[in-house]
Amino acid sequence: MSGGTHESAFSSLVEDPCRHSDRPEPVTFAYGAPIRLPAPLPPLPSGLWEGRGRRPLTIREGELWEGEEPLDRSEGRCQGRRIHYARFAEEGDPQRIRMAVEGRGVFDWDVASQQIRWRMHPEHRGVLPYWLTEHVLPLFLSSAGAFTLLHAGCIEVGGRGVAFLGGSGAGKTTLTGFAMSRGHRFVCDDKLPIVCSHGEWNGLPAHPYHRPERLPESLGRRVEDPAGEPVPLALFCLLRPVPGWSAPAIRLLPLPEALLQLCAHRIARFRWRDRPDLEGLGKLSRELPVVGLDVPRDRRKLEAVLELLYRQLELEATGAR
Repeated sequence: MSGGTHESAFSSLVEDPCRHSDRPEPVTFAYGAPIRLPAPLPPLPSGLWEGRGRRPLTIREGELWEGEEPLDRSEGRCQGRRIHYARFAEEGDPQRIRMAVEGRGVFDWDVASQQIRWRMHPEHRGVLPYWLTEHVLPLFLSSAGAFTLLHAGCIEVGGRGVAFLGGSGAGKTTLTGFAMSRGHRFVCDDKLPIVCSHGEWNGLPAHPYHRPERLPESLGRRVEDPAGEPVPLALFCLLRPVPGWSAPAIRLLPLPEALLQLCAHRIARFRWRDRPDLEGLGKLSRELPVVGLDVPRDRRKLEAVLELLYRQLELEATGAR
């Protein structure tokens, strides 16, 4: 069993994402975890993470269990569809989780066996890569404590990660895309997994797709040269869209506001993650800067926005805020 693959092995998204094959893809990495995919689900980034020799997470068609009553349920919405979440385990020991997407399919996650099984009607299988990669994998892995998941985009600037926080329409995707056009590497578009390893906060590359058009149930555009390994995080930016005639501005957020904003942008569906996630974000807010960033709604001013970020990174590096 291989511990990694070359990115070229996953050069494009196949036209039929659910073609049956007895040959599983080699081990790849997404959201910091080794994953073995049955051919041919979406290409995912390879990399050299810690624990690369662990037994990979396996993704297969079919369900793990039937006929059980869940211990608890919750609901949400995504892409205009109702999402049902259910937990099947003893209290405090979340071993099995289900995510059912209205009108699409069901995804089951068994932590103990490291398997995700899915069931989807044949006519909807064309959107399987989107749901699996954009929602199922990050949700299930974060629920098991693999990382804390933030609603954020992220780029790499000189070997350091700069994350963009904000709700839909705040400009995360626009600013991420502009930064890539200036030669900065892509880490993630909308969901940022963060981990603390050996006292350093890292952002994990999610999957190499950028969604500037935000087409429904679409992975977006393939990024040719994404970050391939965890990126040390240096700066969190809370984006604030302002009128196009305004000037970009940046300010360091005080600790209470910084913590509040990090917590507000946490993506979580399961209460057993609340305490460890919030404790981790408290530590992160004390150790890394969170700034408010005014971004004019005028693309001609994005260069000036990047210049502000460069200056802030220099200040953080020298300790002269």
